[in-house]
Amino acid sequence: MYLFTRQTRLATGHLRDGMEWAVGLTEKVNQITSLNVGLWTKMLSGQTGTLSWGSAVESLVDLEDANAKMMVDDILMDMAARGAELTTGVFEDQTAQFVHNDVDASSNPGYVYVVQAQLANGAFQRGVEAGIEIAQRAKQLGGQPTSFLIGTTGAFGAVAWITSAATLKELEQADQAVNMNPDFIKFLDDEAASCYLPGTGEQSIWQRIV
Repeated sequence: MYLFTRQTRLATGHLRDGMEWAVGLTEKVNQITSLNVGLWTKMLSGQTGTLSWGSAVESLVDLEDANAKMMVDDILMDMAARGAELTTGVFEDQTAQFVHNDVDASSNPGYVYVVQAQLANGAFQRGVEAGIEIAQRAKQLGGQPTSFLIGTTGAFGAVAWITSAATLKELEQADQAVNMNPDFIKFLDDEAASCYLPGTGEQSIWQRIV
């Protein structure tokens, strides 16, 4: 299974109009495809105004089929063109494969906590194994679903952990339970530290809009 995301950033002064446009665009995409796309925005994190459309799919062919449907829908294309006025005009796509999938397909979490890193040279296997164990330990300690993914497109060796929760309070409690556990911290220092490139780690919180 894959996670596809498309990100952009709202232009200064267009927060309200841009958000209304993004919601309408999301609803239209879900009308003409079977992707079940969600719209997310960064909160309490860098790059304020960043939007992300995300969808989990079984195969890359599902994305190709959906794209073909969208390209022939004139209304959708007009709505997409409107985005050039409301955003910075830059849209970035990324696809990642679930290595450890802890997503409940029937759930619609309101928040996710994303940690990104990059595998170190010569540590691909160890990094993937450690990444899975990190996700499993985080789930055990924090009680919230945590998945581990590796990039299919973008920087080679890019990985991510995604923890989801219904509320921000639940997400915060899970994060505290994980980061304050001495055994977890020791595992990161002893087993995982050499698996990922220093300086590539990034953390962010995302709130679901639709």
